Amino acid sequence: MKRLLLCCVSLILMLMLLIGCQPADPVEDVKPDSSQSASVKTVSEDSVERLVNNTYRKALGRHRLYCCDAYSDDDGTFHATFYGDDDRIEFFVTYDPVNKVLKSDAARVYHASTILENVGAIIEETTGLQGGELETDTYSIGIDADLTEEFLKDYDAFITHPGTKIDILLIYDKKVTDLEEQQAQLLIEKLQKAHFKGEVTYCGDEFFSDDISF
Repeated sequence: MKRLLLCCVSLILMLMLLIGCQPADPVEDVKPDSSQSASVKTVSEDSVERLVNNTYRKALGRHRLYCCDAYSDDDGTFHATFYGDDDRIEFFVTYDPVNKVLKSDAARVYHASTILENVGAIIEETTGLQGGELETDTYSIGIDADLTEEFLKDYDAFITHPGTKIDILLIYDKKVTDLEEQQAQLLIEKLQKAHFKGEVTYCGDEFFSDDISF
């Protein structure tokens, strides 16, 4: 009887030991937040300036291009304005250091003089307004272009690109006549034939103005 009691006690002790030795519930692996652990790749202003000079300097006919107003987004994308060593050109740049993609509207500067000459000639022969510069007392010409990875050296490829737009302001120092309104319409037709797209605004005194997209 005593032996049976000892066996029972031993069995109970063994069971208690076994229960006490059971491993605790496994702790789930906590994965670090990728947004916190992943470091954003950044790029220095000097390195982007070298890249831009190597890419555009010769095409734009400048000894050197300089970076200003530079900043980087939270994702590391670099943004900056670049200008030439004579301060007569200005274009915009973005650079993605992760995918190594450089975008700019430098082609706008590359084609600006040709566009101003061609559009100015169409304006003068159609309306009689004389200018010949980007902005005068009688009209102004603006050139807008999307940032592109490809530098569009071809003139026709640039002016027909979906992101290229010409904005023209015709300025009259008097009330705009019916003839001048007709001339504005004719100007748009000629610009379309020359493959330009954009908007013409003509305005006179008495706060009159009209915008026409083409």
